[in-house]
Amino acid sequence: MAVTMVESLRRALAGRGWRAALALPPALRRRIFGTPPRNDRGEPFDDDAHVLATLSEWIQPPLNDIDVRRSRDGMRRGTALVSRPIPADVQVSERVHAGRPARLYRPAATTDRLLVYYHGGGWVLGDLDTHDGLCARLAAELPAQVLSIDYRLAPEHPCPAAFEDALAAFRAARDAAATFGCAPDRVAVGGDSAGGNLAAAVSMACRGASEPMPAAQLLIYPATDLRRLTASHQTCANGPMLTGDDVQFFLDAYAPSDLLDPRVSPGAAASLQGLPPAVVTTCGFDPLRDEGEDYARRLAEAGVPTRHLHHSGLPHGYASMDAALPAADRAVAAAIAAFRVQFGTK
Repeated sequence: MAVTMVESLRRALAGRGWRAALALPPALRRRIFGTPPRNDRGEPFDDDAHVLATLSEWIQPPLNDIDVRRSRDGMRRGTALVSRPIPADVQVSERVHAGRPARLYRPAATTDRLLVYYHGGGWVLGDLDTHDGLCARLAAELPAQVLSIDYRLAPEHPCPAAFEDALAAFRAARDAAATFGCAPDRVAVGGDSAGGNLAAAVSMACRGASEPMPAAQLLIYPATDLRRLTASHQTCANGPMLTGDDVQFFLDAYAPSDLLDPRVSPGAAASLQGLPPAVVTTCGFDPLRDEGEDYARRLAEAGVPTRHLHHSGLPHGYASMDAALPAADRAVAAAIAAFRVQFGTK
């Protein structure tokens, strides 16, 4: 096949999207997209994820090359294409919670549990819409009510604005638990990436203030140590989906003044004892992989009930790709199953 024909197919597939690309015969997919790489551990990249990541690279310019507002719009459009739709039996309502826009997801099943959820996006991108499908799925399958928080974003609102909103949202939910039909000790926190960072930081802040902590914490490929000391920040710096340059872009915008502050880097804390039960997920193709693994290990060594789920072939951000990637769909299902145990819904 001539190079010009390959390039023509690439342009056509970029316009038609992932469904057309994933429907191609395997040999043709390899011809167009190349062979999926292996990471520094020799783990192969998931075939479907490789196609999706390559399409994303063709379509989406680097974060440094475009306006933040355009990046936010791009994330919103992209996640709408590759995440699951809201189940018909999940009720969704808009509200203001602790002074911030929020969205509540109520499952059909009766539940006395509430999960306060913080979206990912590097404290710069993401909103209630980008995580609509994921939050609805969590509500339906845990089952639990899920309260998604639209915390303030950088660079307009640098650190610690996001943390302050996250902590205020948990405290308000805990203190008004009865209005959600649950007890204060049945309110958990969760989040992915930057949202996982916020969930971990909220848990640690409550411990430090000697106040009631979340019932459990769901940490999906979390950023736990912003010092970027672990090897995967170098070995996975080229991505896919999240690169080292992306991480630096987010840190520059978020602008934490002290990387050792546990509100910023929960993993830098001297002790993780006494924190809530946790589910921590990591993935093989992710600059944040090693710090997430370290955090899960330290939680377990500190006596915190911890489930660590590693998905070797998936990239950062997979939880919002569950409609496109069967492996991501299975990974989200596994996280939900593990969190049912930690949260007491099973």
